[in-house]
Amino acid sequence: MSYEDEYEAAETLSRVLLSISAACALATLATLVCLRPLWNFTNRLVCFLCVTIIFSDICLILTSVDRIVDSSFCKGIAAILHFSLMANYCWTCIVTFNFFVIIVRRSLTPETLHLLYHGIGWGVPSVLCIAAGASSSYGRAGGGCFFEKDEARFATFFVPGFLIITFNAILFVFLVREVRETMSLSGGASTIHSRRVEFLSYFVFFSSSSFSWLLGYVLYTLDPNTPEHVAILILFTIAVSLQGACVFASYALSKRAVHEWRYLLGQITCLSPVGKWETRGAVSSSTASTASSSAVLD
Repeated sequence: MSYEDEYEAAETLSRVLLSISAACALATLATLVCLRPLWNFTNRLVCFLCVTIIFSDICLILTSVDRIVDSSFCKGIAAILHFSLMANYCWTCIVTFNFFVIIVRRSLTPETLHLLYHGIGWGVPSVLCIAAGASSSYGRAGGGCFFEKDEARFATFFVPGFLIITFNAILFVFLVREVRETMSLSGGASTIHSRRVEFLSYFVFFSSSSFSWLLGYVLYTLDPNTPEHVAILILFTIAVSLQGACVFASYALSKRAVHEWRYLLGQITCLSPVGKWETRGAVSSSTASTASSSAVLD
């Protein structure tokens, strides 16, 4: 197989995985928005994370289209991609920090931090994009659309990404210790299990964003006509798409979400809501006290 065939196969695989990831994030967003019993503060943060996943996946798909790369739209796509990726890293860190507040810093109320969350989640990427745009740094790079200038890529992508991911890693150190030592004191077996599942979900989000940040930085520094670029492209795509698949499995396919969908469809079709959440009232009342901490119920 020639290099051209390998590169074309890698791009095709990339588009397929990114499309699946975007579809998974969109389905999760629809699930959390449409099913009102699942609409709590923690899941609202996950919705914002889903939005960043959708936009970053779409932008990455568009940057693989030669017609767009060679057009004047390339700079605009590069700016949106930069914003989406940085917002993704920020919201990944925010949902982890919110989980940290719930199980470690119990004296704080997560809802009181929503303005701070939005300021970080959307404000930090906006400032970075403005700084990069002011220096005319966006354009064609590494066979796609991203940064033309290495200095801007390092200052507005690598450095802030490193700081965000490092802070996220520190949070996980405290979370791991809390999960091992004191989670048994926070509630019953179902609450403990749901928090452990939630912790594993956030860890996958963190791992995915960390690898995508590192591989994304390396990807756009390589010559697109080299085998190394193809290998990094495949790894980068897998890292990015993993986040969309994980958020779908954790939230849209959770046992409670499936039951709520079946109940809703039963109501809409005027049929008996087969598979109705049998302890719906009990679950709703028990969830009221732990709504912000029980994002995933299995």
